[in-house]
Amino acid sequence: MTTSGSACSALHPKQNRRLSALEVARAQGFPDNFALVGSSRRVRLKQVGNAVPPPLAEALGWELHRVLATAVSAASGSQGLGSCNDKRFEIS
Repeated sequence: MTTSGSACSALHPKQNRRLSALEVARAQGFPDNFALVGSSRRVRLKQVGNAVPPPLAEALGWELHRVLATAVSAASGSQGLGSCNDKRFEIS
């Protein structure tokens, strides 16, 4: 799939149709309640195509937290930013 939505289309594996914007968003890890704003399929597909998938963003955030916590801990001799298992930072 391209960000323009015009060069190619993702086809449903069992039905003779293109995937909906919601199905494409699901494939990238977006929850069903995520709001895609736009009146046309093309606009919604472009939003999904240009987005960072939520599972990737979460993994990147946790890794940055871990690296920064380690650096602060090493510099100050304390835990600094808190544990990577800290539930305050949990994404639901």
